[in-house]
Amino acid sequence: MKSYGDFISDITDDATLYDALCDAIPFDGPAELAAWFAGRGYQLTDKDAQTLLTNQEEVTGVGEQVHY
Repeated sequence: MKSYGDFISDITDDATLYDALCDAIPFDGPAELAAWFAGRGYQLTDKDAQTLLTNQEEVTGVGEQVHY
């Protein structure tokens, strides 16, 4: 199985993978998050899963401040 680092690399080549993640957010917990990634061939460490859960809004850009 690929790692989270591989996922980051893969989304640079396949925007639909990133879009699918954004559509799936928010995750209720680490098991749901890990299952989503595992279903796409990626294995998360516990630390990766917790970091992603904590920062879900930043992943999707929700609440991102844009200065024009």
